Amino acid sequence: MQSKVESHDSVSSREPIALSVNKPLASLGLTIAYRSYPAFKKVVLDKDHPQVTLDDGQYFQLTALGDASASLWLSTPKMSTFVVQGLTDSGKALYSNGNNTRSFPSDGDIAAMRDFYKALLQTKDDLDRFKTSQAVQQRLEHLVSNLSTQAGPLKNTEADYQFEATPQRIVIHVLDPMEDNTAVINEVHNVLAEQTRYIARDRKTDHYGFIDQAGQWLIKPRWVELHDSVVADIYTLFTLEKSSDPQSDMQELRSQLAYFPAASNKLVYLPFENITQTLDDGLLLVERETNGPYGLYDARNHRFTLPMKFVNPTVTGNVFIARLGKKTYAMEGLYGAYTLAGKEILPPQFSDIEQSGGYLYTHSADRSRQDVFDLEGKRINLQGYNVIGRFFGEQPLLVRDAKSKKFAFINRQGTLLPIKLPYDEVEPFSNGMAVVGRDHSYGAIDLTGTLQIPLEYNRINSFQTRYAAAVPAGGGSGLVLISQNNKQVKKLGSYTSLKVPDNSNEARYYVNDPSNPDESLVYDADGNLVRNEE
Repeated sequence: MQSKVESHDSVSSREPIALSVNKPLASLGLTIAYRSYPAFKKVVLDKDHPQVTLDDGQYFQLTALGDASASLWLSTPKMSTFVVQGLTDSGKALYSNGNNTRSFPSDGDIAAMRDFYKALLQTKDDLDRFKTSQAVQQRLEHLVSNLSTQAGPLKNTEADYQFEATPQRIVIHVLDPMEDNTAVINEVHNVLAEQTRYIARDRKTDHYGFIDQAGQWLIKPRWVELHDSVVADIYTLFTLEKSSDPQSDMQELRSQLAYFPAASNKLVYLPFENITQTLDDGLLLVERETNGPYGLYDARNHRFTLPMKFVNPTVTGNVFIARLGKKTYAMEGLYGAYTLAGKEILPPQFSDIEQSGGYLYTHSADRSRQDVFDLEGKRINLQGYNVIGRFFGEQPLLVRDAKSKKFAFINRQGTLLPIKLPYDEVEPFSNGMAVVGRDHSYGAIDLTGTLQIPLEYNRINSFQTRYAAAVPAGGGSGLVLISQNNKQVKKLGSYTSLKVPDNSNEARYYVNDPSNPDESLVYDADGNLVRNEE
């Protein structure tokens, strides 16, 4: 069905246009008719330039200016309109308190009227020459047409304007006669494929329902709002219900999700209120109600792959991590990990689980153990060793024996590596270097365990791509950048704070500005000054 809308009235872009149709539109063509001024001339008058004459004979004169008023003489085209504006010396428009205008014919108009009067007298004397009333009418029409060609094209006007203050100059806009215009918007075709059913609003009740392709009601209007959801063939239905507050007479807008089974026009309501996230293969992360439990729903086959008994869920790749519970704000239940198909990877017995780089890192319920598992649920670290940090690239993972407190590194198969670590403190590898310490002195080893940075610093931060920020022994809070072979690259100064992520080059070092104690200098990981910061 096509539709055309024509209007000669002013239409706001915010006002909807009602189309008198009761069937789905295949396309829509819109034609807008309007009137507008095609052009204008601008004339400026002031005390130094009180007169202007244009090439076509238009004439403008400022005859008086003072006492918050202005008087004008204008000769403008008869069908035109003029607008007068008073301006201050700075160009500000002055409020107009009103005006008086008087129009009168030009000398040419008066002469033409006299000729017309003479022609009318002559016609009266010659009436006996006209045989019919039609002949008389034709004669008068001829005289009128001649009058319009003999009269001048301009009209004369005297105008007096009152302003809130005396203007410094007068601006006159002479607008050409308004013209009829038509704007045609190209026909817009419905981008949706033909549907089995459509959402429709009943104008009488202002409620929504569903219609078929012929425009007949499949489900009569009963909802105050009805929307497509983020998932095809699932709809959000809104109704007004009495407030749950027994002291209130107000009504609340309630929503419900529903779908149509295949080859059916009967709605089936879904047992959840919110679709939190759409996943691949038609899977949905859904929530029963606000602050309620979550589950995974297969929208293609309309079944749950994981029941709604979880809270605080995260979905990454093919892994669903959540804890058992009924309310998001209640600290109950433990975390487990599951595939999106519903298979358990890790049972719900952990205080938290984090997925990173194809592995699952866990804390035990009492937070005394940290382990790493692959996505099949196999533990990588040996029994009795706690994990510190994360696998990153080809770097080994730091672990610590829970009994002996000895540090070690393992590869991705969980094998202990022959790296000797005779240190009190060891940090995970960052960009190929691991900070180590003994007796509160710090250095760094490479991936082979070789001590590349001797234990001669009070502090060393995680290595960035090129350098690490360190505090030399006896250096107070003075920060320097050192390379992986212990070359001092740059002195930064007395630091106030640091932001040093592992395995990146995004560090920021905040040091005192020696020239201004109220400001800090901010350096990047390579020692470049980024900005001053108050």
